[in-house]
Amino acid sequence: MVLQCKGLGLWWAISIDIAFSLGGVMSTRFLRGLALSVVIAVGLSSVVVPQSASAKQAQQLSTCLNLATGANRVLVRGACDSVLEMTQSWDALTIEQAGIRYFSARTLALAVLLNTGGDISRFKKKDWVSLARLQALNLSKASGAVRFKTVDDKEVRAVVTTCVKNETNAIRVVDSGECNNRIETQRRWVSLEPLQKPVIDQGAPGVPVIEDVRAVGATTRSVTVQPPAKTGSSPIKSITVIAIPGGRWVTIGGGAGGTATFTGLSPDITYTFLAVAANNSGTGPRIPAPVREPEPEPSFTPDPTPSPVPAPAPSSGAGTGGSATPVTPATAPGAPTIGTVTAGDGQASVRLTAPSSTGGAAITSYTVTSSPDGRSASGSSSPIVVTGLTNGTAYTFTVTATNSAGTSSSSSASSSVTPIAVPAAATSVAGTSGNTTAALTWVAPTSTGGSAITGYSVQVSTSSGGSYSDAAGCTAAATSTGLSCTATGLTNGTAYYFKVAAINTAGTGPYSSASAAVTPAMTYALGDIGPGGGMVFYVASVPFTSSGSECDTSCRYLEMAKKTWRSASDPSNVVCNTPGNLTTTGGSAIGSGFANTLAIDVGCSDGVGQYVADYTATVSGVSFSGWFLASSDELNAMYLYKASIPIGSDYEFGTTPTRYWGSTYTNSGFGSCQYFSTDGATASGSRGNCIQLHSYLARPIRAF
Repeated sequence: MVLQCKGLGLWWAISIDIAFSLGGVMSTRFLRGLALSVVIAVGLSSVVVPQSASAKQAQQLSTCLNLATGANRVLVRGACDSVLEMTQSWDALTIEQAGIRYFSARTLALAVLLNTGGDISRFKKKDWVSLARLQALNLSKASGAVRFKTVDDKEVRAVVTTCVKNETNAIRVVDSGECNNRIETQRRWVSLEPLQKPVIDQGAPGVPVIEDVRAVGATTRSVTVQPPAKTGSSPIKSITVIAIPGGRWVTIGGGAGGTATFTGLSPDITYTFLAVAANNSGTGPRIPAPVREPEPEPSFTPDPTPSPVPAPAPSSGAGTGGSATPVTPATAPGAPTIGTVTAGDGQASVRLTAPSSTGGAAITSYTVTSSPDGRSASGSSSPIVVTGLTNGTAYTFTVTATNSAGTSSSSSASSSVTPIAVPAAATSVAGTSGNTTAALTWVAPTSTGGSAITGYSVQVSTSSGGSYSDAAGCTAAATSTGLSCTATGLTNGTAYYFKVAAINTAGTGPYSSASAAVTPAMTYALGDIGPGGGMVFYVASVPFTSSGSECDTSCRYLEMAKKTWRSASDPSNVVCNTPGNLTTTGGSAIGSGFANTLAIDVGCSDGVGQYVADYTATVSGVSFSGWFLASSDELNAMYLYKASIPIGSDYEFGTTPTRYWGSTYTNSGFGSCQYFSTDGATASGSRGNCIQLHSYLARPIRAF
């Protein structure tokens, strides 16, 4: 990554870990340490052009450089540490010059730091010119390269090389070698601004004084620090002491100085310490301490109980850091340990444990990789979330750790997990009303979300757009994969709306659209006593239309009145005393009787048609009208149920020869009739047409 050094007013670059000389501004050893990857580009005005829109990588890059350890990291979010790191922002180069070797921009950053301590007066223009000359010399060694002329310091720029993994877009800074052209795209980046001379923030404090360094034990050092003579424009807030190499640091709060204790240091390394003061205006110069630590005393007491020493880590502030003395080369860290993996929607959260060995340098990032698909994600701490996974596919994961020296071997594979999403919505929710119930059905969702559906959640409301709650009686659906249930505890006559959602191991999916209204109603069986006090003799499997009756388009039942509906028995009478007034043919189907009777009532001045139409039954103080003379088919349905009526019942028809009127009629003076018992000449059940002026029996019926 790249970091921005606002404390020094510098724009620096990071890349390859190159050996450098501390003895002078530029030495022969410094030149030999130049390596491929990060660049100081001189006179790049002909090269720095906007990157093409088709490039996979964004057109700007940021990296962070830990100046105490040389570790670099790609900046994903947040800002660089204000004391330990420097920031650089970059623009992508569209022109790549194959075969050209550049010396390290990190080397440049450290050379400036170590030779000036952030003091502008100690780094002259000639030093910048020397750097430019070295750059031009380096470029000239490449086959076919054009030697850049020496330019002034305002044109000196740094360049960094990154590798972008084509499949995942993961970014890594090239520390050595080149990108893997089979799986990666190489990007070179140039600093947004020419490298500037170091400038100390106005009002920043001066350099703290390291008064004493003591070896308390083989692995413990005690560093006493005094505040700087120059406090700056505001009181000093803190003094941070950094151990080099290794980058361990201890911050002493306030401006009075004090003692910083470092534990866990290597007994085989000689350390130099750097002190940095900070106030509200910023951080002061970073100058390595002139006092080197003494060798340990021949005899010493055991180390005291170690006090916690924080490791370098990014903070919310942007700023710089410091370093001094050559470091013993670090090695790649050991393999981390992978822990619990939790699957989500197209992703997995992976927990990990740091390796027991850091390799002598702070771990800057961890990278988790999936199998299959090779999806990867990086982060500085646990857990790390890997995205872009396929729901329903089983994955295992491995993790590596990276420090400034390289990347560890992979951990052992995690246990297998399968990312899943919640299922899609169910569809086609429909219901059939019952007595305080609704029988519901629906269609399963088109997507299970990658995991089998384990049940359904059914909710009900009395308004399609209102508030929904769990439907009683359908709770079992939440533990069943069935596509139906019966909602109970409903109120007859109230319209209800239902929604259904599928459930899998990831949770409950979205709810379906609301069903059409379902209105529960009292249900009846053959032989039940209907609401009007009559016996139910016909139950329709599908609602029928009885045009003009109270149930109209949603009739389900027919009930017959008692045989004593008008007198002690079914009265005999003509169906119509003025048959010539019936000018049209009445319907014969189930559901036609009510309209037929209405026409008879209007067209006839007397007869059973009128008596039936005027009939009212009283049940528990409630009057029920709407009775009518049965159509031909309705009359036959009543006859067919005749045998089921017990002898002596209020609804029986008797065994003597009887004929009953129907309401189906013709304008020729005939009406429908049916024999409910034989008269010797005509068999029981025979249907026919009878002269309307003859007297026969009548039994009112009612639809509901």
